[in-house]
Amino acid sequence: MVKKSEKKPRVTVIMSAYNSEKYVEEAVDSILKQTFKDF
Repeated sequence: MVKKSEKKPRVTVIMSAYNSEKYVEEAVDSILKQTFKDF
């Protein structure tokens, strides 16, 4: 059985991207590759 608190995301990321679409993919990849686990 999954606990209710385990369903929530551990981290929320908000990125603004106005006139910077060429950098969005690189920024998202960078976020997804993070390895820090002690939030």
